[in-house]
Amino acid sequence: MIPNAYRSLHCNAVRPAHIGQTVTLCGWVNSVRDHHGVIFVDLRDREGITQVVFRPEENAEAASASHKLREEDVIQVVGAVSARLTGTENAISPRVKSRWCAAASSF
Repeated sequence: MIPNAYRSLHCNAVRPAHIGQTVTLCGWVNSVRDHHGVIFVDLRDREGITQVVFRPEENAEAASASHKLREEDVIQVVGAVSARLTGTENAISPRVKSRWCAAASSF
């Protein structure tokens, strides 16, 4: 897919080669989970699902705003791709098949 003004990748296109790169994703909020202030969002587009992480220590404003997200909200997220910690690849959300996530810096 050619990058456009709304996204640089589809949700299913995040790969190990993208680790450390900043990507732009957009889609529907599939689910939201709060784990002690860290918000995990399963972001869905027509191609798949990617987990997005909002960490208060990395961007307090985005993390605070992420508490208001609900299922089916449409968002655009900019963030760095990172590998999930070993052993947590599918433990956080069995619906998310990827081993990578995007740490949100803005949305």
